[in-house]
Amino acid sequence: MTWWLGLKFGPYTGVMFNALVMGLAGSLTVRTARELFGNDNWRLRSVGTLFAFCGLFILFGAVLIRDCFTTFFNALVFWGIVRWLVRPTLRNLIFAAVLTGVSAYAMFYLRPTALLLFGLYGCLAFLFWFVAKRLDAMRLVAVIFTLSVLLATKPYLLGYIQSSQEFQGRAMISYAEDAENSQAAADSLGMRLVVNQPLPIRMVLGSGALMVNPIPLWVNFKIGSLDNGWIKGYHGIYQMLVLPLVFTGFIVVFQMFKKERKKATPLLFLAGYLLINLAAVVATSLEQRHIAQFMPAFMILAALPDTREKKTRKALRTITMYWFVVVILVHLAWAIMKG
Repeated sequence: MTWWLGLKFGPYTGVMFNALVMGLAGSLTVRTARELFGNDNWRLRSVGTLFAFCGLFILFGAVLIRDCFTTFFNALVFWGIVRWLVRPTLRNLIFAAVLTGVSAYAMFYLRPTALLLFGLYGCLAFLFWFVAKRLDAMRLVAVIFTLSVLLATKPYLLGYIQSSQEFQGRAMISYAEDAENSQAAADSLGMRLVVNQPLPIRMVLGSGALMVNPIPLWVNFKIGSLDNGWIKGYHGIYQMLVLPLVFTGFIVVFQMFKKERKKATPLLFLAGYLLINLAAVVATSLEQRHIAQFMPAFMILAALPDTREKKTRKALRTITMYWFVVVILVHLAWAIMKG
């Protein structure tokens, strides 16, 4: 198209294409929200606004980086699975499987290690589909078929698990080496408090570090810093402000599950999907931009609480107050340990 329009070639061509891909990912995210919320314009606008103001998505659409493509293909798989959970027909199941296959093929070239998660998405979706209703003949046949497949593919599954463990170990070694080669290296608080800790402790502390990132929130706002540093700093503030809505969304999902199991099941999948991917990033790279490819679920959960209701607003204010206290305490702890 650049040649056809008579424009000069340059990096801006790739940046425009990345911006296009991010726009498509935003459309898929709103489409997924429509599957869950129907034509609730208020919530759909909320999802679109949250996507548009997300710092990491602005970053992916403004620089030459592959994360825009990993985000798009994850959004494609996410949409297909949610569509099937909302309307569990054979046609939608096949559609979700095709989208997953196409995305897996693309991810093999973009980020092969992410393929390990696609199997978990399928298992998670099957689990929530199964618990959406009481046991019937169809679900019994599905369970028997699944168990048969698992038994037949046992050697491959064991290899899959082993590959996951090996990748997790290699990723953490690579992350540690990169940190040691950086300017802050040896006595970095992140290295001492998170990366060098045993896995269970790292999972807890690393999850907190990704939720409040960077620490301190203003660390990237320096005159002369690169533009991606400023954008990441902005995203840290964006994420801090949006997280109370996400926490409230989790509470709403669990409350709905007690009353309307079938309706809440796809939303419960969102919560499980988000937690699994957060754990995957913590266990491997601990890189802030790697959580972006899973943020469509983050945004839909943030749009779930109906802040037009007085009761919801009150709960949100309480959660926000406690969350800001946690953020302040994290910064105080950072200042004490840094000093």
